[in-house]
Amino acid sequence: MEKLLIIFILVFSVSVQAKDGNDLLADCQAVTDAKNGMTLDQAGMIRSASCISYLSGFGGAHALSPLQHKGKRMFCIPEGLSLSDTADRTVKWLQHNKDKLHYPKHQVLAMASIVNFPCRTQ
Repeated sequence: MEKLLIIFILVFSVSVQAKDGNDLLADCQAVTDAKNGMTLDQAGMIRSASCISYLSGFGGAHALSPLQHKGKRMFCIPEGLSLSDTADRTVKWLQHNKDKLHYPKHQVLAMASIVNFPCRTQ
């Protein structure tokens, strides 16, 4: 229990710092690494938890107040998509768009989501 509390405190303290797309890539790469069978050290577990919590919060905020342009949703996250699958798609987009990693992480996640999760119908 004490170890879990320490990890929570570390994740919270890391998550309140200003971060950019480079940090989001490193955090979500840890999720992808773990999903592919790689054993994470404590720093990797913290990065993975940070990614998952950020994706979850971003998705929750989007569900409550969708990002729109001219009255249309800019992206639609499919129901039932796991956070680890979302992390995989985000990592792939970030790796192919390294020129955008200097932007704040909420902006690069929005850009990735627009490409990864286009709305089919509205």
